[in-house]
Amino acid sequence: MMESTQSTGEWPTITEDDVMDMESRIYERIRPHARPGGFEPGLLVVKFRNMTDIAPVCYVPADVFDQAFQGEPEWASAAWTLLNANQMADDIADTYNRGGLWALRAWIMDDVSPDPDVAYAMTPPAGRFPTPMDRHSGITHPVKEIMMNHVSADFMLRLEAAAQYPEEEPDLNTVITEARADYARMTSSSAGAQMDAIWRDAAAYNWLTLTSDPFNATEWASDSRRLAIVSTMLEHHREPMDMMILGTTLLPDEKSLQWMRRTLADDDVDAAKFDRMLSMALDDEYAYAPGDHLLARDVRIAMNVLDPLEQNAPTDVAWHICAIKSAFLFAQGDHAGAMDLALQAKGYDPSDMLAAAVTARLSGGDPAGMAGTMTFGPSGPVL
Repeated sequence: MMESTQSTGEWPTITEDDVMDMESRIYERIRPHARPGGFEPGLLVVKFRNMTDIAPVCYVPADVFDQAFQGEPEWASAAWTLLNANQMADDIADTYNRGGLWALRAWIMDDVSPDPDVAYAMTPPAGRFPTPMDRHSGITHPVKEIMMNHVSADFMLRLEAAAQYPEEEPDLNTVITEARADYARMTSSSAGAQMDAIWRDAAAYNWLTLTSDPFNATEWASDSRRLAIVSTMLEHHREPMDMMILGTTLLPDEKSLQWMRRTLADDDVDAAKFDRMLSMALDDEYAYAPGDHLLARDVRIAMNVLDPLEQNAPTDVAWHICAIKSAFLFAQGDHAGAMDLALQAKGYDPSDMLAAAVTARLSGGDPAGMAGTMTFGPSGPVL
């Protein structure tokens, strides 16, 4: 069989044979539990490709299907979804090697339509039954429609469709509210974990896009859709977002999008990791000097993304942004301002790990005496 391209990122190379072998393993695990009829709650619709001794479309218990993927590589469920949408194994391997798991997810969201054989199995009188595509790619569309992102319009598209006048652009507070509702809806489905991963990947991309926009070097960021996604992930994945934002803003080496997504996918963030991040930003021999103009530029751009969020995001996100800004001020040598903001964030939420890490590093002095008069806490209406 044709060899796939070598990986261009930080993930192992896979081949067409790897994809086909994975499919065979999954089939062997679910095959004893498959049945061509007799739908009951808790069953999924599964298509058996290229097999002559079993019905082409069967029902499989959902827990059996989920367990079949245990021990499989990270790309397995996305590759399965694509195979069962009649995509070629060599194309799947090539796409993964070039762009990793995110590229497979993007392919699913952009181009994959429901398989007509599976659709037939789900039409009346059978009804709307969930498919493995639902569970492993986040697709929750009615069977006769195509993809979730094409028919269940995203939050920004819905707001624009509801506008009555050209100048009636939805305000950021409203956009954030809609984004939060979309995230809650998507992640409450059987494919919640997959959808959450997609939102995280999108947040990394949007943070990079917002901080790379030259306009945002001098003005507040104004792309409401991107800001709303960043805000939603700050609400639901605060510590991983902190690590990504601090790494891309305070460390001198440029971070790749792959690094950002990997960092944002890591929920195992504790006080020790925050302390190491601050050590790299403050103590490393290659760290920026407090007055470095490149550090000032990166902090200014990051602040221009965070400032509009601080004024429009939910209250807990707005106060946590104080903790992020305290780390920025600390790196720039403003210890009094950093302590002031960190104490404000801790006052609102004593469990704020970033604020705790900043105050711990500054605790060699008297926190009360070090607190300056600078106040960057939320000053406008928030949700």
